[in-house]
Amino acid sequence: MFEPTENEFDQAVSESMKMFERAQIGPVEPLEPHRPGRLLLVLDGSEQDALSVALCARFQARFSCTTTVLDARENKTDDLAPAIARSISAQPLAPLPGDAYEQILAAVAAASPDLVVLPCPFGRNLETVGADSIGTVIDVMLSKSPVPLLVVRKPYEIQSEPFSRTMLIVVGENEGLTEAARWAIGLTAPGGEADLLLVLEQEMVENVRDLLRTLEPDREFSDEQLSHALQQAHVRLHRALQNGAGDQYRYELHVHKEGEAPLERLLGEGRHPLIAVALERADHASYGHVHSCIRQSTHPVLVTFHDPTP
Repeated sequence: MFEPTENEFDQAVSESMKMFERAQIGPVEPLEPHRPGRLLLVLDGSEQDALSVALCARFQARFSCTTTVLDARENKTDDLAPAIARSISAQPLAPLPGDAYEQILAAVAAASPDLVVLPCPFGRNLETVGADSIGTVIDVMLSKSPVPLLVVRKPYEIQSEPFSRTMLIVVGENEGLTEAARWAIGLTAPGGEADLLLVLEQEMVENVRDLLRTLEPDREFSDEQLSHALQQAHVRLHRALQNGAGDQYRYELHVHKEGEAPLERLLGEGRHPLIAVALERADHASYGHVHSCIRQSTHPVLVTFHDPTP
């Protein structure tokens, strides 16, 4: 069995202490939502394209944003972009050379979008691949995209305004959560529900349990007490979302341990929610969490990025 070193344990305790320190906060202002002004719609010829196109059309109507369309299929003999662009009053981008991810990154540089809408897995139908892999294209975009991604998964027919429910999933510490939350509430349908989903990893639960035992060695702490202590790490974000709720969106906080049935039910619900995650590029564990979220979700996934300070 893996045993943490003394240094690793000290680091875990230090991180837990920082969480508690941040819980002492003053007044918190509501978050200013981020809404797209320029979209890049990426086509791959898969079944996911129909949902990508429909989402962009709805965003254009709601946000008065512009859309640039790129056909990023490799070795293509025709160009899907012009016809799709005409159907949603968008602008096609001329075919670009290179692998699909090279085409997409070049299109981002050329069109300067603030949100990229693209399918996953790229170039293949989700039902064929399942949850085994997110593919090379998405891997590269997670590493290099300068703007957030809206990753389209299982196709469905949009019956009303997307997204009537958004879920910001938080696993551990993450410097990019505020940006992800702003995008999540910005894309939530008017009057919809924006949820903060705190997922408690067993390792973090044990770290906090050990810390509390160090502070009070003769006391036993229940799971409910540990859950409350861990919530304090994100109390500022929670209050900011809570203070912004009202006519724009409804807000709820959910806290679950990893693998709990209530968590699985939330993520598997049938209203086609938007799943939002923040990728902290300096943190290897954050990559793992985002990969896992995309693989396991059949719903669209919004990924925002936090890069290390130079």
